[in-house]
Order: sequence, then structure tokens, then C-alpha cells
Amino acid sequence: MTETSHPYHQHRASQREHILRTAEALFIRGGIDGVSMSEIARAAGITRKTLYAYFANRQELAWAILQDIFEQSRAGDEVPASGTALDQLEQHMLRIIHHAQTHPEHARFIVEFDSLYAREVNADRMRQVTGRAQSAETGFSRLVRQGIADGSLDPGLDPELASAVIWNLLSGMNSRFALLGELIPLEYDRPVPDIYHEICRCFLRGLQNTTPVNSKENTDAKTML
Repeated sequence: MTETSHPYHQHRASQREHILRTAEALFIRGGIDGVSMSEIARAAGITRKTLYAYFANRQELAWAILQDIFEQSRAGDEVPASGTALDQLEQHMLRIIHHAQTHPEHARFIVEFDSLYAREVNADRMRQVTGRAQSAETGFSRLVRQGIADGSLDPGLDPELASAVIWNLLSGMNSRFALLGELIPLEYDRPVPDIYHEICRCFLRGLQNTTPVNSKENTDAKTML
């Protein structure tokens, strides 16, 4: 029997997940600062002692919820994307947006978390939680590098800066969805997926390489002649 399959560890994992979901719901309703550890324990049906055995305070609990959300949103990363790096960027962005729209409670929590983060900035931890602290061979920066190499993206792009811009674009879109929800279709008379898909397409056009891939080869050939 492996450690993770042991009943004790299964119970711990199940109880931790229950605490995360309970706290997430309370934080969305009352704000992270407006909910006490006692309230979380009571809502989860556990003692304060049990709760503190998992999390030292509300801040640690909030960070754990955020990390869990990002891990869930990256669950589809192992699904092979197709096409050029530009195509894969679009697929990856739409997958993250789809996750936010099918789990609106996660988007609403991130809005609450941002108010906490604005007061207690921990940039290194944020990069770690969101996956941006991983090597340059993962995430959006990897796709930007790949796109520069395959000719689908502007060769003048800074992969790390472009990755940061993409993250901020997605965060802003998801925050607006969290705050307005179904009011967005009323405002624009279009379904939310259509609106967000078009935003991604317009943004990615700005990253696209507009120079024909073979233009440099042609220039080199003319120089040789």
C-alpha cells in the first residue's frame, strides 16, 4: 500500500479539500478579512484545533485555495495542443478562460484574494503558485519562444514580458466576469464565450509575426546575387 493510498492520508486529503472549499465559499461571501478561523471551523464541522493542524491562519488558507485553483486550471496542460505556437497559445488561453467560466466561484475568490495580496505583496510566492516560477521551458513563455522559432510570433517579443501580459489580460477578463457574470451578455448582446474568444483573437493578432517566414531567406538570396 502506497502512502497516498493509506486510509489516514486519504482522510487527510479529503478533509483538507473540504476545508478549502468551505473557506472559499465563506471568503467569497464575507471577504478574507471578514471571516474568522472559528467561523471556518464551525462551517466545516471541525474543531479549531483540527483546522489549525492544517492551516496556521486565514492568509495561509487563502494562499492554499489560490494554489488549488491554479492547479485545477492547469489540469488540461497535459492535453497535447495542435498547430503553431500561436494556435497553441490561443487554445491554452481559452482553456483557462473556460475553467473560470465553469467555476465562477474561483474567479470570485481571486477577486477577494487580490485585495489581500495588494496589502501583503509576496511576488515570489505568487510566481510559484501561478506556475510562473517554473523554468523557461514551461508555460506561456515557452510557447512564445516556440512561436518565435516557428515563425508564427513576432521575433521582437520578449517571452517573459509577453507571458506577464497574457497573465494580466486573463486575470482582468476573469475578474470582470466574476464581478458582472451574466450582465456581460446583456451589455454587449453576445454570449460571454464569444466575447472572450474574440478578445483573445484580437490580442493574439498583436503577437503574430506579420513578416513572411521566408522573407529573410529571400533577402539573403538577393544579397548573394
